Amino acid sequence: MYSIRTEQAYTDWIKRYILHSDKRHPHDMGASEMMQFLTHLAVQRIDGAKTQAAKR
Repeated sequence: MYSIRTEQAYTDWIKRYILHSDKRHPHDMGASEMMQFLTHLAVQRIDGAKTQAAKR
């Protein structure tokens, strides 16, 4: 059993993936869609880190 915070984090990631994939079912998608999602996250985090660094 996971802690409630871990379950909340997993639920958040699932929601992000669902919304990013335009609510398509995972069975209808392949590895390329997952790579697009992971790339999106990486770019978003890099931009977010740059924004946070600029505020300091």
